[in-house]
Amino acid sequence: MRTTWEALHRSLVRSTESLNAHRIFEEIKESKPELARFDAPTSLLDLLHGEDGDLDDKDLVLRALVELAQGRGETADLARDLLWLGLWPGLDAIYRRHLRHFGERPEELVSEVGARFTDAVARADLGRIRRVAATLVRNTEREVRAGERRTWDAEARRSELPKGDELADGDHLSPAGYARRPTGVSDLGLPPGMEPEDQLAAIRAFVAEVVGDDADLVIGAAVYGVSQRELAERLGLTHEAARKRFQRALARLRRHVEGER
Repeated sequence: MRTTWEALHRSLVRSTESLNAHRIFEEIKESKPELARFDAPTSLLDLLHGEDGDLDDKDLVLRALVELAQGRGETADLARDLLWLGLWPGLDAIYRRHLRHFGERPEELVSEVGARFTDAVARADLGRIRRVAATLVRNTEREVRAGERRTWDAEARRSELPKGDELADGDHLSPAGYARRPTGVSDLGLPPGMEPEDQLAAIRAFVAEVVGDDADLVIGAAVYGVSQRELAERLGLTHEAARKRFQRALARLRRHVEGER
């Protein structure tokens, strides 16, 4: 399932090692003094991938590449390819973390990561960024997650909500259950006025701390309304296994919440 992703990596490597890339790199070095010390694109990547390099030094190189990538023409294309390869470990981690949500459609995730990373580079405001690598990777994953949430919401609107037996013992997680709670800080410790995205992140962190890897089952069914059958398919489980794990996770959450009261 990683074939398409790995093919992208091979294509980027070939592109930066071509004779034309070396010619363009020489032109880049003339306009960007920060890159003049590198004899070839590969030596620049060696610095970015090295564990012992100075972070400030790497940041100067990445800033120069982002400035070039935000332009046009061959120099921009090569700069974007170098950013891809230079930040590949972080982008690869995003791909691996989100692959299970795409089932048998890994090529869609490749396109999604590519589009979000390209947009993150184009929108990067270097005047406000302290660490280029961390910011670009973090912004890419944030937008990939946002895209997944939009997909889940659309699918939930097109399909029926989980049946009653699928959400057994889960009423306390429903919006109706929370409507009876007093205003102010919630049972999960969420202060009033939090942005929805921050609320969801905090809830997921709480759920994951209690039920571990089954957090996606709980969040997917209880928050997004995705059926357990669909969740089972996404997570590579049988429907029966997903149902049992969901019920066990809910029981653990209930014991945890009731134990804190």
